[in-house]
Amino acid sequence: MSARFDWCVAKVIEDEGGSALTDNPNDPGRLTRYGISARAHPDVDIRNLTLEQAVAIYRRDYWDAARCDQLPQPFDYLVFDFAVNSGVRRAAAVLQRFCDVRIDGEIGTITINALWNRHGPNLVSKYLLARLRYLESLPTYEQFGDGWTMRLFRVAAARQPTGEGNE
Repeated sequence: MSARFDWCVAKVIEDEGGSALTDNPNDPGRLTRYGISARAHPDVDIRNLTLEQAVAIYRRDYWDAARCDQLPQPFDYLVFDFAVNSGVRRAAAVLQRFCDVRIDGEIGTITINALWNRHGPNLVSKYLLARLRYLESLPTYEQFGDGWTMRLFRVAAARQPTGEGNE
C-alpha cells in the first residue's frame, strides 16, 4: 500500500463513521460498516466486515478503479472521496468536464494528462462545487445534506502529507 492511499482511506473511513454498523431506513445504502454498504456490495457480509476487508474493497473498487494513484494531489483524495460517496463513474465524469476531455466516466490516460496540465486551486474549487451541486440534487439531501456539506468542507480543508513525488 502507498502512504497516499493509506492516508486517503483513513480519512474516508473516518468520515464514513468508522466501524459503526448502521442501518438507516432513509439511507439508500442501508446496512453499512466502514462506509461499505450492502447496496453497493451485496456479496459482502457487512455485519462481519473487518477493517482489512473494507480497506481492500476501497482499494479495488474506488482507488484503483478511479486510478487515484496517478492523479496529482489533492485530486487523488478528492476523486476518491467523491467516488466512494457517488460512484466512480460520476466522480470521473465531473472531473472530465473540468478537464475539457470527452466525458465517458472512466479515468484514462487522456483525463490524467489533462488534469496534470490543468490542476490548481481554481479547478479544486470547481470540482468541489460541482460535487455539492450534485448532492443538492438528490432526494435525500434534505435529510443528509448537512452532513454531506460538512464532509465537503473537511475534504476541502484536508492537507495530505507529501513526499511520494506527486506534489
